[in-house]
Amino acid sequence: QQPAIVGKRDKLLAAIAEQVEIADARTNGDQYCKTVNRKARDRDTGELKPVQTLSYPKAWWWTGDDGKTYLSLRYGKRLLELGAGNFAIQAPDGIAIADLLQQVKAAVMAGEFDEALSKVARFGSRSH
Repeated sequence: QQPAIVGKRDKLLAAIAEQVEIADARTNGDQYCKTVNRKARDRDTGELKPVQTLSYPKAWWWTGDDGKTYLSLRYGKRLLELGAGNFAIQAPDGIAIADLLQQVKAAVMAGEFDEALSKVARFGSRSH
């Protein structure tokens, strides 16, 4: 058995890997999409059937009014609080967003976001 924080890190690392793919696609002038399995109701029979659809995940970064790029981290649908009231990282000038995501990935593997992950996951659970 692994500690619970390891599973939380793995979930965040998978989401970061997807964000790296989105950044790479945007760099190449493409749009990233993935195939997702869902269930849809058949109009004739009314039964649920498995269907494959395309999903276009949203990017975690944006350009602010000041022209600088900011990156927020998400655990599921919740934002990670990176500091006291701070929910975003300002990208240094001249660094690609994919490189910044790789640095964040290394920090997650080192355990630097464990406290924020535990806090967000605790409030997201239904057992509290």
